[in-house]
Amino acid sequence: MLKPTTYARYRDHVHNDLIPAFGRLKLSDLRERHITAWNDAELARGRGRTSV
Repeated sequence: MLKPTTYARYRDHVHNDLIPAFGRLKLSDLRERHITAWNDAELARGRGRTSV
């Protein structure tokens, strides 16, 4: 069971980061290149590896 703060943080990451980046893709169309491009863009924006 997750602590409420952990759950809230995960929820926020999904809503603020993942859905805007991948929400238009069907899960079956999601590829490694999509995730790699998102990861590289987040790092370029200054986010830390642990956050990404």
